[in-house]
Amino acid sequence: MREILIWRVDLVGSDQVLRRCWEMLAPDERARADRFHSPRERAQFIVARGALRSILGDYLGASPRRLEFRRSPFGKPSLVGPSNLLPDFNVSRASDVMVCAIAERARVGIDIETVGRTAGERDESAYFSPVERDSLGRLAPDRRAEAIAVCWTRKEAFIKAHGEGLSFPLDAFDVSVHPDPPRVLATRPDRDEAARWSLYDLAMGSSAGAATFVGTVAVEGQGWTITRLEWRFPRD
Repeated sequence: MREILIWRVDLVGSDQVLRRCWEMLAPDERARADRFHSPRERAQFIVARGALRSILGDYLGASPRRLEFRRSPFGKPSLVGPSNLLPDFNVSRASDVMVCAIAERARVGIDIETVGRTAGERDESAYFSPVERDSLGRLAPDRRAEAIAVCWTRKEAFIKAHGEGLSFPLDAFDVSVHPDPPRVLATRPDRDEAARWSLYDLAMGSSAGAATFVGTVAVEGQGWTITRLEWRFPRD
């Protein structure tokens, strides 16, 4: 069975969780945390990095503190070590929630967005292809905000799975527009690439702060099973 693990992490933690996450961080992560001026953003960063280390450490049977990370020239994170022994993973944050996707022997990308004013007012001419803009334009006004947010998560997850960031042209591929099922419709210039990818929508629900989320995971290949998990800091 080909399985993608999707972990959800609520970034509002107790003082104990914050302290224990801090203990797992590498020196460069602690330095980044201390550059935040907002205590709330600092705490969210610490919990996000600690949770990621906890999740990947448990997956690999390794000490979370000993994990080493690197980033591609385009910013995609990966683990340091033999590539044939390590899973691909990707993370996304919105408001007070983080998600982490893990897949074996396949590139994976994930994105979540809040449904609201920011997500609903993206400049469609800048973010979407002509095919996508045409589909969005045919929707009723009361469905557009959610459709725009979902469409963006589908595009962003695909781009993140590629590992090229926003250097990947947004008009070089088309995705289906919600409420249509998630799918990469076309890729350019390689027309065959679209069939090599799968998209899965994620029903994210709301957060403690009442934000409503939508999300998508993109992964190479077909026939994947999605397993949803909630992260809680392991007890002593």
